[in-house]
Amino acid sequence: VGGKTTSWMLQQAQMYVTSNYDYCFIYGGANDMYNSHISAGMAFNNIQYMVNICKYKGVKPIVLTGFDYSVCTRTENKAYPGKGAELQRMLLGQLQNATVVDTRVVYRSDCGDALCHMNYSGHQKMAQAVIRACKFRKY
Repeated sequence: VGGKTTSWMLQQAQMYVTSNYDYCFIYGGANDMYNSHISAGMAFNNIQYMVNICKYKGVKPIVLTGFDYSVCTRTENKAYPGKGAELQRMLLGQLQNATVVDTRVVYRSDCGDALCHMNYSGHQKMAQAVIRACKFRKY
């Protein structure tokens, strides 16, 4: 779903995460970081809350850091790369009770536009990072 923020994601998690799932993959925050009214801390808190919902429901939360904002984006929004990097540092260093996968494996050539909406190769690289980090078996 494009153009949504972590507050929207949190609402979805509250409504739809159930114990019927084994995993919940949480990948968001880029739209928050582009928005001048949403801080990295606010997005982080929303993600932590989603993790807490998952844990309460017995679902394993896996959080993806996203692409490297400083490498992949070419935007007039000068605050965007710094805010994105701040959120990623928080996810990697402060998030509790989740597996955090560092998915900063995407390069500029893997992006389809100035904001790094990824093309096939970007999605493939992120998927491989998740498979390796979570030790999933490929069939």
